[in-house]
Amino acid sequence: MAVTYSYNSYQSYNQITTLTLNGGCTDGFTGTSASAPLVSAAIALALDANSDLTWRDVQYLVVYTSDTTKLKGGEWTTNGAGLRVSSQFGFGAIDAEAMVTRARNWINVPVQLQSRILSSETGYAYALSQYQFTFEVQSPNIVYLEHIVLTLTLYLEDYGTKYDYYDYVDAFYDYYIDDYNDFEDSEYLDEIPKGNRKRDINDWLEDPHPKRGDIQVELVSPNGTKSILLPYRNYDFVNVEGYDSWPFMSVHYWGENPQGTWTITVHYQSSAGSVFVRVHMFEFYGTTIIPEVVGHIPDQCNDACVSKCATTGPEYCDACKDVRNATTLECVEMCPEFNFTEYNGYCVDDLHIVNESSDIRATDNK
Repeated sequence: MAVTYSYNSYQSYNQITTLTLNGGCTDGFTGTSASAPLVSAAIALALDANSDLTWRDVQYLVVYTSDTTKLKGGEWTTNGAGLRVSSQFGFGAIDAEAMVTRARNWINVPVQLQSRILSSETGYAYALSQYQFTFEVQSPNIVYLEHIVLTLTLYLEDYGTKYDYYDYVDAFYDYYIDDYNDFEDSEYLDEIPKGNRKRDINDWLEDPHPKRGDIQVELVSPNGTKSILLPYRNYDFVNVEGYDSWPFMSVHYWGENPQGTWTITVHYQSSAGSVFVRVHMFEFYGTTIIPEVVGHIPDQCNDACVSKCATTGPEYCDACKDVRNATTLECVEMCPEFNFTEYNGYCVDDLHIVNESSDIRATDNK
């Protein structure tokens, strides 16, 4: 649904600094091991501000407060509910301050409902072609979508000799993740035909026979929002196993009304073979009404806000143009003249300054 900082892929520095085992310290902490605890901490702060939040309330907070302005790339699109979303970054980067600010005055969202459409539709996506199928959705019970689940079976059919790449997937890992030198040390080396190993590997990479990675599945909503449920995968060489009754989920349609025509397209970019497609089920999850807390969001925020807000008023800004009063939570142009100190964008009561090194603690005034 969203991302959080791990490291700047455009630079070789600015990674996460944290503690290690035995009292050590590192400034090179990266990956999901670094980002997962950061988002967990942001959610914990929101729950501390409002212990009545449910797991779905937290999802809504993520959707409506994540920041899309600090991320490079991502192929952003605006869905039918006006939300910016990306296949790479979801709804943006987690914003802990915005989550906590909204959590303080959050109204729990309505109960979630499920609507299910069963199908026995089958077809084929032939070489360098596609298979397309449409659903007409009439779901009076759901007017506000949270996510969808599309269950499909996809498997390759070949008109020539089948090539079983499955036994070699682990060996190829060394090839395309590292380099030829790493591949030479692979425990699977004996599995590969003798001769010029580099030439053989390249032959496999460029082999025109069917590969599961040549399949792409996309889904378009009645509002025109497209989600890539299954992207092309250059290094998925498997062709003896497909996807058997596989559930594909997407949150790209969050906030949309599901009524209307949905279009499923299965693309097949290989020049050989074909893809058998079976559509099993289409599921919608959402609410019967637009959640009250979402309905309060104004088209234009207070002038003190940077951009997004929960409702009108300078205390409801996700982020402030200038500084935020840590006591009242209002966004203000400057801190009060007496008894307040500006610290990291907050006006903090001098009583909370605990030493001369500006180690400042701000109380949580709910």
